[in-house]
Amino acid sequence: MKEKAIRNINRVGKIGRVFSIIIKVCLVIGFIAAMIVTVIAYKFPDNFIVMNASGNGEVVIDATKVNKTITEKDKEKIIKEIDNIEKDITIQGFKVNLDKTTVEDNKIHVSGKVASQTVFDVKDLFYPIITADITLIFAFIAMIFVGRFFKALSYCQSPFEDDVIKNMKRFAWTLVPWSILSSLGQAFVKYRMSGHFDLNININQILIVLLILGLVYIFKYGAVLQQESDETL
Repeated sequence: MKEKAIRNINRVGKIGRVFSIIIKVCLVIGFIAAMIVTVIAYKFPDNFIVMNASGNGEVVIDATKVNKTITEKDKEKIIKEIDNIEKDITIQGFKVNLDKTTVEDNKIHVSGKVASQTVFDVKDLFYPIITADITLIFAFIAMIFVGRFFKALSYCQSPFEDDVIKNMKRFAWTLVPWSILSSLGQAFVKYRMSGHFDLNININQILIVLLILGLVYIFKYGAVLQQESDETL
């Protein structure tokens, strides 16, 4: 029974090692492609490819939906209050100029014009791609330790061997900078595209790191028990 369990562990190690090699090759290809795009984006002159946006917009408030009736007195008061609002406002990063307020059929209409402005420049791609390059490097480093972990499994005589536990622990710690850079990269891309910096913490990645570290200490405890058992025998 014990020999069969070890053979299964060795088999899993061999299969995992093959997959880790395939993933590392894919990461290298992705890194090379990202570096090429980085160089191209850096070489582009300023304002080479620029996307501008402009247009009109309108906000409609229907008082009938809340069973309210707008009287003539209310109409004058509403128009006066809206007119006192600052005309130039920013909505989702777009500068809007409020130019007209009307009240008709129990509805308030507020129209405005979106000023012409740049919403995308190809140069904006440069720094997010650099961040992606660094993220790919840390992902590759993590996969190196994954490969070493599976290699240790492929020839181990016990899953509690020091080499197995050591590589599992190293893999867990390499996930920390990778997950941080991944979140920062996404936030930076959003900032370059919309002007809003929104850092989202990936709970799943944190749970994976904690899970692997938990397994490391469980395996360490198993190694101690095995050593005590061997010494007893």
